[in-house]
Amino acid sequence: MKTPTSIGTVKANKVTPIPIKLMEGEVRKLNAKYPCGKVSAGIGKRAVELVRLYLRKRYPGCRFRENPKKGVDLAIDSPKMLIEIKGTEDKDISWGKLKVSGKTSYLNLTEKRVRIYRVTDVYGRVPQIHELVYGKHFKLTCEPRWRFVRL
Repeated sequence: MKTPTSIGTVKANKVTPIPIKLMEGEVRKLNAKYPCGKVSAGIGKRAVELVRLYLRKRYPGCRFRENPKKGVDLAIDSPKMLIEIKGTEDKDISWGKLKVSGKTSYLNLTEKRVRIYRVTDVYGRVPQIHELVYGKHFKLTCEPRWRFVRL
C-alpha cells in the first residue's frame, strides 16, 4: 500500500490539480444520490463522496472512520489522514468562496495541519482535487459577520 504524500505538484505556491477519473456507473450513482442543484450542502456531500472514490482508487483497502473529529470531513485509519473537504461547482479554486467556520476548523488547519482538499467542478465529468496547505498556499483572515435577527 502506498504511503500518504502530497497529491499535487506545487510550483511557486501553485497547486497542480489532480483529476478524479470517474466511471460511468460512478457518475450515475453520484447523480442519483447528489443531483445537480444550487444547495451548498449537496455540493459538500458530493465533494466528500468524490474524495472517497478517489482515495479508494489511490489507496486500495483504505478504511474510513465513521465519525471523524469535529471540523474534519473525512478521517482515514489506513493510511492515517485527516482531511477537510471544500467543494465547489466552479471549475477553478474560487478563493473568494473558501471559508472556514469556527475555532475548531481554524485550529485544525493552522496547528494540526489538517489537509484541505478543494474539489472543483463537482458536477462535471472529471472533477479535480486541489490539496491546499496552510502557510504555503493560503492564510486565514478573520472577517466580521453580521447575523439577521427577526424583529
